[in-house]
Amino acid sequence: MRRAGIFLILFGFPALSAGQEPSDDVSQLRRTLYGEADTVDTLDPVARLVQASESGRLALPKHPEWGFLPAVLEALDVPVESQMLVFSQTSLQVDYIAPWSPRALYFNDDVYVGYTMLGPVLEIASVDPDGGSVFYTVEQAGDEVEFQRDERTCQGCHSAAFTRQVPGVFMRSFVVDEKGYTLGPVAERATDDRTPMEDRWGGWYVTGRHSLPHAGNVHADVSLFDLDDPYGYAETVDMSVGGNVTELEGFDATLYLSAESDIVALMVHGHQTQVHNLITRAAEAAEEARRELVFAELAARRTGEPVALSSETIGDLDRATDMLLQGMLFYKAEPTGVVEGGEAFRTMFESLGPKDSKGRSLRDLSLDGRLFRYPLSFLIYSEAWDALPPVILDRAYQRLDELLRRDDLPNYPLLDAEARSAILEILAETKPDFVAAVERGASR
Repeated sequence: MRRAGIFLILFGFPALSAGQEPSDDVSQLRRTLYGEADTVDTLDPVARLVQASESGRLALPKHPEWGFLPAVLEALDVPVESQMLVFSQTSLQVDYIAPWSPRALYFNDDVYVGYTMLGPVLEIASVDPDGGSVFYTVEQAGDEVEFQRDERTCQGCHSAAFTRQVPGVFMRSFVVDEKGYTLGPVAERATDDRTPMEDRWGGWYVTGRHSLPHAGNVHADVSLFDLDDPYGYAETVDMSVGGNVTELEGFDATLYLSAESDIVALMVHGHQTQVHNLITRAAEAAEEARRELVFAELAARRTGEPVALSSETIGDLDRATDMLLQGMLFYKAEPTGVVEGGEAFRTMFESLGPKDSKGRSLRDLSLDGRLFRYPLSFLIYSEAWDALPPVILDRAYQRLDELLRRDDLPNYPLLDAEARSAILEILAETKPDFVAAVERGASR
């Protein structure tokens, strides 16, 4: 019934006579579907920081050891506690990465920052609410911070199958050799909630306790260049022997902002990179529909036909929305076992809220068979989510409400009755636009 209501919105406007300008009703259709997106340009967090820096309102000091990294993290509100260390040579600065010199990654809900020891640049991926991930570098050699937007190099990897063909971010798992060169993938696709624990984090350092094995902290003791069949050799490497590590070895941890590569941070990172890409994919589906609507308006001036979206485009919007909700609700999530990370990341992450009147939050961690106590992604509060046009948001909220009120969800193993009820109650108090969208759908 709700989707039928959407069809009525799309097809219920009067036809235009040949040569007639779009009516107020047609303009209202555009606003109903897309809000004021045509007139508002939402900047990504780094672009806002660049504006502040260029206007003289913000100066970023340079640290004698880590360059601009501490200042950039502080200015972008990216917590040091989120640090993850990766030693596979899978970055723009591969020549500086090895098991004895891992790259450090930091993240918050909107920004990812990469630091390579002695590397010439910081690497930043910033989620643009209007258009997916945007990539920047910061030269470490200069005396003043300067953000350079990268339009091509980064997207060679960051706009491909692993990101669902949109500008995005992702996490992968590799078997690597003694120097960090990749021998072969542990898992063929990007690491997310659906990846078995045993296939996660090859080529990454991992600190923390866990009941299920993972592939972190392991590298082969041979060189890629001494192997005739690297993929074949990779299959012989036991990737399960590096688990349950609380103190990292093989490099000098004092050269980094933290001595940890927290297992919980890694799990949260894998979840949120997947959801960020799905948000971007949904936004692109909405943009494709908006372009179709513009052409429909132009055609209506000549033909007098009703202004409407095609059934194929409506289907694309529905599919993009359903895929987004699958990521948000941990569709086909693999069991995580019992996990115990460092106290620093957990305390920081859970404190961010928002919380309902019972003190519950979508950031509350479970770590006992599942990552979150209430399995709906905390990114529902992110700028990227809130910037989605109404044509996606209304669909998503109404479909979300429908899913959370059902009890036959075999592909959502974490959504038991208690979790569904709690999520609805949390959203009712902390997400007013969810409540408003559900009410609009019920009134149609």
